[in-house]
Amino acid sequence: MKADRSSISTIRLTDIYRDSNIPFLQVNRLQNLPSDFVEYYSGHRHDYFAVFFFLKGMGNHRIDFVDYKIEDNSLFFIRPGQVHSWRFDSPVIGYALKFSPEFFTRNSAVRSAIFSFPFFKSGTSRSKIQFRESGTLARDFDRLLMERENGSDEGILFALTQLILLEIKREYEFGWEASDATFELISEFEQILEQNFIRERSTLFYARRLGVSASALNSACKNRLGINAKSVINERIILEIKRLLVHSVNSISEISREVNFSDNAYLSRFFRAQAGVSPERYREENRKVQ
Repeated sequence: MKADRSSISTIRLTDIYRDSNIPFLQVNRLQNLPSDFVEYYSGHRHDYFAVFFFLKGMGNHRIDFVDYKIEDNSLFFIRPGQVHSWRFDSPVIGYALKFSPEFFTRNSAVRSAIFSFPFFKSGTSRSKIQFRESGTLARDFDRLLMERENGSDEGILFALTQLILLEIKREYEFGWEASDATFELISEFEQILEQNFIRERSTLFYARRLGVSASALNSACKNRLGINAKSVINERIILEIKRLLVHSVNSISEISREVNFSDNAYLSRFFRAQAGVSPERYREENRKVQ
C-alpha cells in the first residue's frame, strides 16, 4: 500500500513568484522581510530548497520539530517536504535563498547535481552550521542579489548560486571526513529510506538495496549516527507522524492509513514507545506552541 502524503498542502515557489521572470529562483535580504515575519509559522510543506544566512540576530528556528538557536553567522538549510517556523528576538540581518529543483535541472547536465551538496540530501540530520568567517559568503550573496535585481542571464544566476552552495559545502564539511565510505553509505541509505519508508521498514530491505549486509549497515549507522539502522528507520516514520499530527487536521485513524499502519491502536503504541507520549497528547501540546 502506497500512502497518500498529500494531507499537508505544498507551497510551490513558482506559484509564489509566478510574475517573476525566473520564478524558480528567489534571493532576498532578511532585514527586508515584512514585520509579520518576525514570528513566522508555516503549516505547509515547501517544494523548494532554501538557505537562510543570519549575519546578525537572535531567536529560534524550528525545523521538523527540532529547535535551533538563531545567532550571528548561523546558516540553515531547508529541503523540499520540510516544515519550519521561527521567532526573532532581535532585528536580523542576512539573506534568504530559495530555488526549486527545476532551477538545477534546467541548468545542469546532471539531473541529480543538487544532491552533490550533502546538506540537501534527504535524511541529513544537520540543518544548521556556524560560519567561522562570513565575509566571502556575504559578498557572494550581494553579487547574486545585484545580478538578480538587474535581470541578468539565468546562466549567470545559476553560476553564482552554485558558488554560494560550494562555499557552504566547504564550511559544512570542515572537520568532517565527508568523502569516506561510511559517509557515502549513510547518505545513500537515507535517500533510499526517504523514498521507501512508508512501505518498507526492515533493515534487511535497505541493506539489500545498498548491496551490503544488515550488520554492515548497522555498524555504519552506529559509527556515524550513534544508533542502529532500525532506529534510523523508526525516526523517519515518527517524523512523518509528527508532521501529520501538527500540520494536518486528519484523525489518528486517517494518519494511520497514510503512514501504512494496520490500525490506529498499533500506531499509538508505536508512537508512544518512540516519542514517550500518545499521539493525541503530542498533537495537543505542539499545536499550543505554534
